[in-house]
Amino acid sequence: MLSSLRTVGYYLVGVVLLGIAFPPAPVAAQQSLNMTLASNWDDNSLPSSSGATYNDIWGWAGGGREYAIMGSLGGTHFIDVTDPTNPQPVAFEAGGSSSSIWRDYKTYGNYLYAVSDQGLGSSLQIFDLSGLPTSVSKVYDSQAFFTTAHNIFIDEESGHLYVAGTTINPSGVIILDVASNPANPTLAANFTLGAYVHDVFVRNDTCYAFMGTQGWGVFDFSNLLNPQILNFILPNTYPEAGYAHSGWASDDFNTLYWCDETHDTGVHVGDISDPTSISFLPTFRSTLLGPTHTNSLPHNCFVKGNLLYVSYYHDGVQVWDISNPTAPVRAAYYDTDITNTNYSGMRGSWGVYPYLPSGTIIASDVRNGLFVLQETTLFPVTFGEFVAESQRDRVRLRWNTFSETNNEKFVIERSADGVEYASVTEVTGAGNSQDQIDYETFDDHPLEGRSYYRLKQVDKDGSFDYSEVRTLNRGVNLSLRDVFPSPATPGDLVQVRVNLEIAQNVRLRVTDMIGRLVHEQSGDLQAGMQRFELPISHWAAGTYYVLVQGRDAVAEQKFVIAR
Repeated sequence: MLSSLRTVGYYLVGVVLLGIAFPPAPVAAQQSLNMTLASNWDDNSLPSSSGATYNDIWGWAGGGREYAIMGSLGGTHFIDVTDPTNPQPVAFEAGGSSSSIWRDYKTYGNYLYAVSDQGLGSSLQIFDLSGLPTSVSKVYDSQAFFTTAHNIFIDEESGHLYVAGTTINPSGVIILDVASNPANPTLAANFTLGAYVHDVFVRNDTCYAFMGTQGWGVFDFSNLLNPQILNFILPNTYPEAGYAHSGWASDDFNTLYWCDETHDTGVHVGDISDPTSISFLPTFRSTLLGPTHTNSLPHNCFVKGNLLYVSYYHDGVQVWDISNPTAPVRAAYYDTDITNTNYSGMRGSWGVYPYLPSGTIIASDVRNGLFVLQETTLFPVTFGEFVAESQRDRVRLRWNTFSETNNEKFVIERSADGVEYASVTEVTGAGNSQDQIDYETFDDHPLEGRSYYRLKQVDKDGSFDYSEVRTLNRGVNLSLRDVFPSPATPGDLVQVRVNLEIAQNVRLRVTDMIGRLVHEQSGDLQAGMQRFELPISHWAAGTYYVLVQGRDAVAEQKFVIAR
């Protein structure tokens, strides 16, 4: 059984970053960290409203070329960014509303879907992008399902387009089928969810709906004839709650990151491995204008492998290493509007798109247009998921990368104690690549009981980095999944999650740093994921150790209480 015990295992750059204290920057903060500006496109002749000209951004790649798709008050700009230093506008398509400060875009195959949240003339527009760079063809423009809409999202597995914040159903979602005919969608469902829906994130028919001041909810739409409410998170139940705006899930779908469009709120993190029982991890934030001003405002966020890209009003594009979701580390940033001197208002970066095959990052700034950005050699390899799976006679190890620079090989290392590692096997790397590459190998002689696996990525010059650590249990019927949140505060509900392959009596003991027993409980538990709650309200700040003992296995993990 694969355990997802969160063991800190940063690769080398992550370790270096963790060793650096990031003090609050002065008001005249530096403009960038580990990210450079390749070019900026801004048409000063375009109209503005209350100082805003541009809004949402998306990207598309086809025919060996890459494009930025950016909204302005009047419509949609298509800009060729294949040469990041020389962006070329290739097309402009007017919106149904000629003056909208809210547009949203998503792509499905060769098609772009566009909506606006302003103006009676707004509609759902669909553009065929296969003619780029020569032309863009509008193939659909209709108000059949709605006029205005705030956001859209496409679940590519099902081919369903989710529409949020519509005139027809503002307190729900309209689901359109675009798989059958991408140029002519049909209505699949129309559900009321109980509150205004501002934005959604959907994967494999599981929908995370962000509902502004009403919090957010999780819904299972795998059966459109019988949708299920999995959870509803009220605004007063998570830390630093504000206006729940938008979010994105990790590749393994175990962690959700979301932004509240409210000053002085951090980026939120939730453990969604069990969507019916969501727990909250510590928030984190950017404060480039600190210490004078610290009430920063995140807007939209996107996950790519172990990196989280956040577009910030005022603080530009912020990139965080989320290898350890309990302690994200700022890895890079680029401030798109350095004229800001405080965090009032909503100026700065509206959106960011990190998924172009070349690795080029594109971002929109509400006043300054398109920013084409490039990360410095921050990570020789950008890892995606890394999974260790126990099979009958061996362990299957699979991982993927999103980019590689001078990558010679991967060395799979294994440990019995999480401290001393030895090489198991090697896999040749791709050298240089900006595409997703999937790898697989096997440990044909695995250890019984608990073992730890990591990837040692070796460059052609001999330097090396490490992936996250994965913990695996073989031949045992109990594993300690995690203790969360950690660090915790006295008001938190701290849970210990234990996964059992068979029903058994489980004993839990908590000790402090010098081994004194602080808490003990036991019980007969059924098979599956089970939980213990720790009564920490009167415990002193410090480090504690949780030991869980089952019929034939013992697992231990530490956690921290902070004041």
